[in-house]
Amino acid sequence: MKTLTVFRLIPCLAVILVGCGDSKQVPSEVKDSPLKEGFQNASPEIRKQITQADKAIKGDRYAEAFKILQEVGTKPEITTEQTEVIFKTVTKMKKVMDYHPKIGTKEAYSAMRDLIGALDPEFQKTRQEPAPGN
Repeated sequence: MKTLTVFRLIPCLAVILVGCGDSKQVPSEVKDSPLKEGFQNASPEIRKQITQADKAIKGDRYAEAFKILQEVGTKPEITTEQTEVIFKTVTKMKKVMDYHPKIGTKEAYSAMRDLIGALDPEFQKTRQEPAPGN
């Protein structure tokens, strides 16, 4: 009898461990991104854009967030530390995109590549099309 009860609990435990909530929900690691802290000493204009990017992330509008972050990241007054904050946030966002197909749209991946390419010129070299016949 105890064996039968254990076998009934296994599917329940699997549901609990895997989760049964909305798969679109963003994990707290991205919701708690370091964007605002990393840009608290920035100009009011940049802080406004960072707030917009943060809201886009929390609203699962990653393509929009990447575009805003690209605009911010390419400003001449952005420091190396702030660029690193953007890259850390992008890394967390990519993990969510890879896990949640509704968030990881083609547009979001394209915007992410554009952002990384704008901030890291070396990345552009890896995006070159292969020569014909390769």
